[in-house]
Amino acid sequence: MKLIILGGGFCGAIIAKKLDKRQDVDVILIDKKSNYEYTPSIHKLISDREYLDKITVPFEKIVKEGRVVVDQLTNLTDQYIETRNEKITYDYLIVSTGIEYPIFLDNQENVFTLKSCISAIQINQKIVKAKKVLIIGGGLIGTEIAGELVTKMKDKHVTIVHSKERLIERNPAKASSYAQKFLERKGAKIIFNEKIVRHEGRIFISNKGNKIEADLAIWCAGIRWSPDYLNGFDPQIFTNKGALKVNDHLQLHGFENIFVGGDACSVSEEKTAQNARIHGSFIVKNIRKLMTNKRKISYKPKKRIMVISLGDWSGILIYGKIVFTGIIPGILKYIVQWMTMRRYK
Repeated sequence: MKLIILGGGFCGAIIAKKLDKRQDVDVILIDKKSNYEYTPSIHKLISDREYLDKITVPFEKIVKEGRVVVDQLTNLTDQYIETRNEKITYDYLIVSTGIEYPIFLDNQENVFTLKSCISAIQINQKIVKAKKVLIIGGGLIGTEIAGELVTKMKDKHVTIVHSKERLIERNPAKASSYAQKFLERKGAKIIFNEKIVRHEGRIFISNKGNKIEADLAIWCAGIRWSPDYLNGFDPQIFTNKGALKVNDHLQLHGFENIFVGGDACSVSEEKTAQNARIHGSFIVKNIRKLMTNKRKISYKPKKRIMVISLGDWSGILIYGKIVFTGIIPGILKYIVQWMTMRRYK
């Protein structure tokens, strides 16, 4: 049985590791990168590029019996995939390519997004020379980047512009309040209920006419689904927002041999690395069920612990409405990183 995995993030990597040793499964992992990246910690590279070795591992260490293809995906059908260099048929397919982080500005000069380790290192190269840094968006990513900067690059003047009335607004108010007080105590300036709509040179302008001076900006506001390589599929596979529709078994709408996991799928839950990894383990179980003609199991989103870091020594632990703050969540996030990387190294 030939299994293609598109994307080697949290979902794709765990599937590859669990099925690679099976003699009846031919695993092919396809990714633009050659390394697995621990994405919850890539923001740390902005202040310390030497952190790279702690959060990356070559895919060849994960896929030892199968094959790793480092290439750009260009087309996908219900029978085969195409990259820039080859065409590969499959029996089962896993789509775990994640989501895009587009910059919604016409002028994108000195505006960066945190998408991968490479992009984080590029930001590091720019930020070391900068005095004023603007973070556009105060969700999970923007808040963690801000925490990293105010604790490790204290010579930077950090401003956050967030379109909502509080940081990490999908989480309890106590978590938002702690994050705001922590960042402001460390010198960050936070502007709520405004959006950056354009910029001219070093001046970024909000929808309310507010002008913020910055040497560079890190864009953390908005995501995009509907990857171009799926243009040949019926539009019915997409939700109104562009995510890929899945059934209770995480199979793509209308396709029994295609599974979708991670940020790309339509499951209504927070898009976190933890949930992506759980999707991967769940998909492995259902593939095994299909291979043995057994009844598939249904995925049910659950309330899970979330840990947000604010530098190395502080953080926020959230479980439903329960919020725990301080040094223990900060250390816990590092422990989770260490345990995850140990699984693959």
